[in-house]
Amino acid sequence: MNLGVKSVSLATNGTLIDRESAKQLNLKNINVQVNIDGDVARIHDLIRGVEGALNQAVYGIKLLQEKGNDISVSSTINKLL
Repeated sequence: MNLGVKSVSLATNGTLIDRESAKQLNLKNINVQVNIDGDVARIHDLIRGVEGALNQAVYGIKLLQEKGNDISVSSTINKLL
């Protein structure tokens, strides 16, 4: 079935990205958007409710870059920033 879709994107917090998923996303030509909620771990982790979430997201971004994925980063403006 051809729906005329020109591209497919996946939004993620980046914490579950591993080498294999990064490879598969690249092979399938899926654009990946990683959500980052602050420029320091304290803010991002507070919003996500998980200590270490920013470091995990950054690691996921690095794995995606390593495999040559098309990546974008998004953030939502909030009062904590």
